[in-house]
Amino acid sequence: MQHSLQQQKNGFALLLAIIVSSVVLAIGVSLLQVSINQINLASTARESEIAFQAASAGVECMQYWRNMKNAEFVLIALPDLVLGITCFGTGPNSPVTAPQRIVDDAAKGKIDKYSYEFGLGTQTTDSCIQIDMYIMNAYIADLTYSSFPEGVGTNGTKTCTANSICTVLISTGFNRSCSTYDTDIFSVQRELTLEF
Repeated sequence: MQHSLQQQKNGFALLLAIIVSSVVLAIGVSLLQVSINQINLASTARESEIAFQAASAGVECMQYWRNMKNAEFVLIALPDLVLGITCFGTGPNSPVTAPQRIVDDAAKGKIDKYSYEFGLGTQTTDSCIQIDMYIMNAYIADLTYSSFPEGVGTNGTKTCTANSICTVLISTGFNRSCSTYDTDIFSVQRELTLEF
């Protein structure tokens, strides 16, 4: 009888040890999953911040050049292709997109679009920046354009009042280089729009 009681105690101890081990293992696996999720979230936030800072740098650079070369940008004829613009110590990536006259209305005004692409950083941590700058020159009547990307004006429609020059800057930053952002599955894109 005593031998049977000892076996029951040993069996109960084994069962208790298995239950405790299972609970500890489940808690450990849960904590590991939480840690992995936190690492993934931190990595995504870091990549998103890189893309955001690239977009912000693009806005700052083009706003500077827009103010420095005001006369060149608002001439009746399209200004020179590059206008001597440099950002981050280098000129725009080649080939440079030719400026486009997207509206030419002798009574209302004109809208010119300038597109630039810049690389930012060292080769291992390159970011790509694409900038579209629209210059609306309203002559004697209001000039309205309704084909801007969504986020500009009201649902892509912006009006520049008569006798005004309005500028729209759209800067798109990527966390990858200009040669890989469109093929890299880990590429993150952030965009900033500035209207003045």
